[in-house]
Amino acid sequence: MKIEDLLSYVCCFAAFWVPVGLVLYFWFRRSPGQVAGGAAQWNQILTMRQRYPDARLGKVVSIHQHARTGTKAWIRWDGATQNQDSWFPSQRVRSGMWYLVTGFVRYGPHRHEPQLFEVTAVLMTAPDWARRGWQTQQRSATQQPPNSASLPW
Repeated sequence: MKIEDLLSYVCCFAAFWVPVGLVLYFWFRRSPGQVAGGAAQWNQILTMRQRYPDARLGKVVSIHQHARTGTKAWIRWDGATQNQDSWFPSQRVRSGMWYLVTGFVRYGPHRHEPQLFEVTAVLMTAPDWARRGWQTQQRSATQQPPNSASLPW
């Protein structure tokens, strides 16, 4: 293969995928208003979590089954590294969402799961981008502007 042919392939590849990537980036990125709204929503969850000390905050990572009587899902609790099997009776939950819930651990007879978490109440929900917006806001709040006395001019 000649170097001209290889260069032609690279140019064709870049000519197609760079604009596609830019369109997708601008289509799916969050506006500053959405980031601020997500941060406010996450602050509400944190406030509610303090108000209800027995509540647990977790992200639904996958759904086992949407049944008529509820949803079976894997949930990862905030700060945990392992997923836990959970049952949301009379609820249709979505994967990727954060849920502030109350509940208890029991034996799950259908899958012989000894540590099934049964949700008794969903207090609040938030999308994952709300947490990321809150984290972005926290990072930008900790970055201080430079002191004008330390500038070289």
